[in-house]
Parts: sequence; structure tokens; C-alpha cells
Amino acid sequence: MLEHLSLNYDSKTLTLICIANIIKESGYALEYDECVKCGSKKDIVSYSFNEGGFICIRCLSHNEEVKSEVSLKTYRYIFKVDENNMNHYELNAKVALDLIVQLCSYLSNCFSIK
Repeated sequence: MLEHLSLNYDSKTLTLICIANIIKESGYALEYDECVKCGSKKDIVSYSFNEGGFICIRCLSHNEEVKSEVSLKTYRYIFKVDENNMNHYELNAKVALDLIVQLCSYLSNCFSIK
């Protein structure tokens, strides 16, 4: 990560990938391949940290919002990318900032930090 930062790679992208790695390594991994409720790989429209990851249209509850395609792809990318390929894609800045805030809040809840 530090090497990529020194090469002026996008800091928001690196931050999100780092947060995703912390989440995975700490045992609080979120589902990013299928709906956490029914296992469907089709019609994924949202993700919920409280529910544990991706949610399809059939399992979406009334209080959960449909996410943009960019947001869904960004969420999946940060959890799937390996360290050899993390410099191939720069994330949308607005989506990245939103996810940073959400994932930091998720980690705070997981670790009971206020």
C-alpha cells in the first residue's frame, strides 16, 4: 500500500482496499458474490453491512435502498482485488468517500469503538 501511495496512486482507492483487507483479516468479512439472504447471484441491487453483504431485489426490504451500479461494483472490487492488481483501477471519488465512511462505521460497530 505504501509503495502505491509513493507512486501517487489514488489514496481513496487504496484506503478502501486497505479497509476491506482489515475487515476480511479480522473475521468480519462481508458477502460480495451472492445475496446473503437467498444465495442468488442475479439481480443484486444493494448491500447491507447489518445483513452481511449483497442483497438481491427479491430479498430487499422496504428500509434498504437500491444502490447504484457503480457503488455495487466498487463494493465488490475492493473485497476481490488482490495486491498485485490494485493499481489497475481508480474508484469514483464520491462513491469511494461514501464507502469509506460506511465501512469505518461498520468496523467501529464490529469492534465496539465509538
